[in-house]
Amino acid sequence: MEGFTDVAADAWYADAVKYVTEKGYFNGTSATEFSPEMAMTRAMFVTVLGRRAGVNPSIYSGSEYTDVPDGQWYSAYVKWAALNGIVSGVGDHRFDQDGLVTREQMTAILYRYANFCGLDTTADDSRFLSFPDQEQVSDYAKDAMIWATARGILNGTEQGLEPQQNATRAQVAQIIINYNMKA
Repeated sequence: MEGFTDVAADAWYADAVKYVTEKGYFNGTSATEFSPEMAMTRAMFVTVLGRRAGVNPSIYSGSEYTDVPDGQWYSAYVKWAALNGIVSGVGDHRFDQDGLVTREQMTAILYRYANFCGLDTTADDSRFLSFPDQEQVSDYAKDAMIWATARGILNGTEQGLEPQQNATRAQVAQIIINYNMKA
């Protein structure tokens, strides 16, 4: 793909990478690499959502969490997400910005973002129940997974939903384009 040496033009995620970078939701991990198979951190994911929402980072200073220093590339987006109920941290007043976001955590955050945007998040669970690993989804993420699978935002992998697996940058790029088209 033009601009990133690690994104082949025929990769399943090539169009999604092009879309999210052209929209300014994602940056590459370097000038020439996107790192599609790299696991997404919590800070990366919240930053993508903040950019998608058009958040002005200059109006968010300070931190809601003891482990999020002010002035980092992600700090304002984390503050915005916390103030709007999109994220709630990991307990003990911590956000764990460098922690890897699992597929179910990502979906739960995206679900709360959809609610923040005023979208209808009601959904039928029939598609969700068709996944062989749907019982592995944590209770806190079940409604989010039902919504995301019903809308076609989260389509699973060859193995199923893989709720406990870390979300990759390529997967998140595809999920963001799906969200924009189907939410």
